[in-house]
Amino acid sequence: MRDKRTAIDILVLGVAAFIGGFGMSYIIAGTTEARAARAQTSFYRVADRYNHKGIEMYVDKGSPGQVFYDMDEGMRLQMGLYPPSPQHPPKEIDLPLLALSDQGGEIRLLYRLDGLGTNNSPLIIMKDSKGQNRLIMGLSLTDEGEEPFLATYDTAGQQTNIIGNFVNPMQSAAAKGKKAKFKLPWQKG
Repeated sequence: MRDKRTAIDILVLGVAAFIGGFGMSYIIAGTTEARAARAQTSFYRVADRYNHKGIEMYVDKGSPGQVFYDMDEGMRLQMGLYPPSPQHPPKEIDLPLLALSDQGGEIRLLYRLDGLGTNNSPLIIMKDSKGQNRLIMGLSLTDEGEEPFLATYDTAGQQTNIIGNFVNPMQSAAAKGKKAKFKLPWQKG
């Protein structure tokens, strides 16, 4: 009699363990639809109870990026590679950028490599609180010697070269009577 009771206890325990294991597998992995969605997604978020947005990681049209948020969910730091977009010329695709934003969410400091010239030159762009360029420094976008430049802008947008000569490709195209087909990443609007 005791052997029969032990066998029933073992059978019940085995069935409960099987059902529990199956249930936990479902809870941990989610539904088939959820698993399929996770397999195809290109967006992840790391957050905690103090910062609900935290860090967003994504891949956009093959180009990865990350966005860091403060505890008030304001964007503070963006980094990644430029994705294919009508806003970016083809030579800028997959070039890196690092952007720092103020408490209002405006980009104030942008580090990037240029894709308009022939050199993939490094650029540092500082903006005022209205998002207008106030200082751009880097290495020449087109000259083989890659000479350094430092250009400042007044509140009206008038450029003054402090060191070297920064030639904005958009202004250069306009001076030649050509209309640019894209917006430069450091331009507002």
